[in-house]
Amino acid sequence: MNSTAFDTALQLVRTLSEQLEAYRDTSVGMPVPEREHADDASGWICDECDAIVRARDFMFDVINAHTIPRLSELKSRHNNTTLIYRLPLDVLASIFKFVVDSDACELPSARPPLQLASVSRWWREVALGTPVLWTWIGTEAGSSDDLISIFLDRSKAAVLDVELAIDDEDSDFVTFPPREIVRKSRHRECVPRILKALVPHTSRLRSFSFKNVPDFHKEFFTSPAPQLVALCYAVHSGTECYAPTNIFAGHTPRLRDLQLISTHVALTSPIYTGLTKLHLGHILYRSCMIHDLIRVIKACPLLEELALSYIHFYTGDSEGGGFHMLSLPSVHEPIALVMLRRMEVRSLAREDAGEVFMSVVMPPSSLLVLPLYSHEDFNDVVLKARDNLKNLARIRSLRLTSPVRECHYSRASCELWGETASKRGLTLLHVPFDVRHATGVASPLFRSISQFFSIQIETLSLTGIPGDWSPDIPYAALFSSLPSLIKFSLESCALACSFLKVLIATPTSHLCPWLAKLYLANMSGLDTSLVEIAKSRGCLDGSRVGRLRKLALAECPLADECMELLKAYVQVKSTHKSFDLSPVRADIEFINPPHIIRIRSPEWNLPDDADA
Repeated sequence: MNSTAFDTALQLVRTLSEQLEAYRDTSVGMPVPEREHADDASGWICDECDAIVRARDFMFDVINAHTIPRLSELKSRHNNTTLIYRLPLDVLASIFKFVVDSDACELPSARPPLQLASVSRWWREVALGTPVLWTWIGTEAGSSDDLISIFLDRSKAAVLDVELAIDDEDSDFVTFPPREIVRKSRHRECVPRILKALVPHTSRLRSFSFKNVPDFHKEFFTSPAPQLVALCYAVHSGTECYAPTNIFAGHTPRLRDLQLISTHVALTSPIYTGLTKLHLGHILYRSCMIHDLIRVIKACPLLEELALSYIHFYTGDSEGGGFHMLSLPSVHEPIALVMLRRMEVRSLAREDAGEVFMSVVMPPSSLLVLPLYSHEDFNDVVLKARDNLKNLARIRSLRLTSPVRECHYSRASCELWGETASKRGLTLLHVPFDVRHATGVASPLFRSISQFFSIQIETLSLTGIPGDWSPDIPYAALFSSLPSLIKFSLESCALACSFLKVLIATPTSHLCPWLAKLYLANMSGLDTSLVEIAKSRGCLDGSRVGRLRKLALAECPLADECMELLKAYVQVKSTHKSFDLSPVRADIEFINPPHIIRIRSPEWNLPDDADA
């Protein structure tokens, strides 16, 4: 093929040269245009060069005109033989759906739908023919009117998922001030552009999220949203937005997930109907009362998640010149929320929190998240509603973790977990609390919790108690309130000896008479205390019911003589690798704390034979 192309090109050049030579012979009598610094011969040479260049370019154009379409056809035929092209259109479209999740940091040109549409004609055909790929609209989609129009047009009549956010001062981008300023300014321009384009498409909204958008755009919320399933309006800039009572014209029949943070929508609004998830946070209701909130809960009998954080009910006090809290006796029958999986009540007035607990019947398997302060009394908050909190009656295990092992953040330095009796127990209670007023097990809160669950607690676990708590801990009072205790776990505790000395049985003191299993981890200097406990409580033959039978040690060095002595009274298992008696660190998701804090329940990993 190379020789053929070479011969063809050579023949073309020779023919062209001969034609030019013949043309020059017949033009002897013709005047030759004057050329600067060139005679007649050099002029003909330049003409021949120009002619050859034009012929070459023409030859290339001819070759491209015939070869490019042929190459494209051959490549298309090759692509059609690959596996991806043999997939049915609906299957390929389903694959594309998994890659369209966009990152808010991406540039508009990097959006997955736009990239898919530019790979090949087949992929473009699939992308343009799959409206669902264009239904997610983020803030960057408002970079231009044309871009938002592309998404709205190509999504056709499919339901839309809209997520608009403006980076606030507490975001990670604060370390890059110039870029942050530009980015924030661009987002402020994008949001109005998107909302203006979405006004005719309100009926297509399936989910709508507003985060840190300080201005409430009332014109967008005046039309019905019959397909809206999830609505999140969260303002974290220290301001509060006020939405009309008839938001979305009062027509959101499919709304199930509602989250309002620093966004005031009157509790008399029809938007609070038929919800399965409700989160209200950082809202001051000036014209509504706690009973309006109870009516909202009653209008949502299928609630699965309920979170109330920093909610206050105030009205003007003309006599006092200030504000007073509205609190009236409950007039509602208890509401049975049979589908409720999680309820969080954070920083509500004690009267309001009590009203909520008195009005709601929690299922036995639901989780109650109740952040408190260490000086508060657990009984004051929930005691009157004990019969309604069915889940608390199932708690058999309490676990307290201190700041030594847990993350530091101002609102919850310690955490207490309540679980069922099984080894992988179901978490039913989570109480984060600070330690600014009193510390850990020395706090009135912990004492009140242990008293509340007194006769039902079988397992107590304490993790990471520092030595400076020693003077304040009422050791005897702590264990005397737990007469049914069977298992006691202690890990990374500087006060281990003090705890163990209280458990030594004497003729005048026999706390926790049913204690049968003792687990210790990551501590030292326990030889004397353990020997005294084993002598006073241990019995290998099992002839005495309720005696200490098993001692598990992990990373707790003991003298050989002490170990042999312990084995004479109890079953001893010692390992150099600590078994995890503390909960795996909770996965805490922050959205500008303390506005939204979601904590997933941890699990404890006891040794495989811990219950042997």
